[in-house]
Amino acid sequence: MDDILKVMPEQNQIDIKVKDILSKFTFDKDSIICLFLNSAINLKTEVNVAEEKFKCKVEGTEFKPSNVKQGTVEPHALVMMTSCKMFIDWYTENYNDSIYNHVEKYIFERRSELFFSGLKVKTEGQDYANLRVIIDALCVRFYQEVIMALTQAFAIKHQAFIMKANETQDGYTFKFRNYNLMELNQLKEHGLMPINVKD
Repeated sequence: MDDILKVMPEQNQIDIKVKDILSKFTFDKDSIICLFLNSAINLKTEVNVAEEKFKCKVEGTEFKPSNVKQGTVEPHALVMMTSCKMFIDWYTENYNDSIYNHVEKYIFERRSELFFSGLKVKTEGQDYANLRVIIDALCVRFYQEVIMALTQAFAIKHQAFIMKANETQDGYTFKFRNYNLMELNQLKEHGLMPINVKD
């Protein structure tokens, strides 16, 4: 009977709104998510520097660093990444650091695919807009990997991770619960991790 009770859904959740991110998000230099955000901002800034230098060369004007805008992360990707970090911080504070450790390890193992430093290509003209699109796509790939790491971290505990948009509150709802019997069977019998699970 105890085994049956262990797989019954037990929900825990947190809602993270955009206003929470704006008022409560803290940049943690040891977090791999924050390290990625920093690298994406730096890459975008390097693109802006290269574009300004190219513009000055074409116009025959002097390059002034003060004219360069700091790089920014695409807003949707920024909200996704910061929401995930805030969820991980909340889980760590209220439960334990197992989810944090798993996500950090998972992303670190993929660092050569996700982290880039410095522009290593010669740029001109239309390249700058394309480079920004590539960096934005890298940001999307990064938060997808974070979500996969979260899903995997909870699967190890035989729990489902659920993240969904909360449009009424302008943010995301994060939930986790124990696998139900069908999900547990799918994992144990077939070795398949349930993904995109429902409440």
